[in-house]
Amino acid sequence: MNAETTLASFPVQLYVAARGQSDGPGGYGVVLLSGQHHKALSGGFARTTVPRLELHALVTGLRTLKRVSALTIVCQSDYAAAGLNGQATAWQAQGWRRGDDTIPNADLWAQLLGLIQRYHPFQAYRSATRPTPEPVRHAQQLAALAAHRGDLPPDDGFAPALMPTMF
Repeated sequence: MNAETTLASFPVQLYVAARGQSDGPGGYGVVLLSGQHHKALSGGFARTTVPRLELHALVTGLRTLKRVSALTIVCQSDYAAAGLNGQATAWQAQGWRRGDDTIPNADLWAQLLGLIQRYHPFQAYRSATRPTPEPVRHAQQLAALAAHRGDLPPDDGFAPALMPTMF
């Protein structure tokens, strides 16, 4: 039995982490666990934000899965966990708007909602356990390493906030 078959046959835990600067380079790490099997993925972008990186990690992890009997997602932030647990669905129903404001990262949230619907029911929560569980530490290490790669591509969906000019 290969790792691909195993990931499709057993419950899966998906751990994600992101490291970076606001409006700068950053990386993400993904750790997938299923039974005795482990898969680690990472990536990054030359200019992005930490929330976008965490969402990219989730998209990457979910795209890796083929079919899962049960899925548990451990996020780094309340933002990602709340989004997966219904907030993003509400934003989508409101046309990706909250009042007069556009929801940030709607491009990634739309991808996530399309991917996550294959895995109902699922659990998503923020890791608040101390000490930090090993899979979370591993995802954090992957993210930190990815953030320092010299060949990071652009994050095509990233739109920097308009900054006032001083001159």
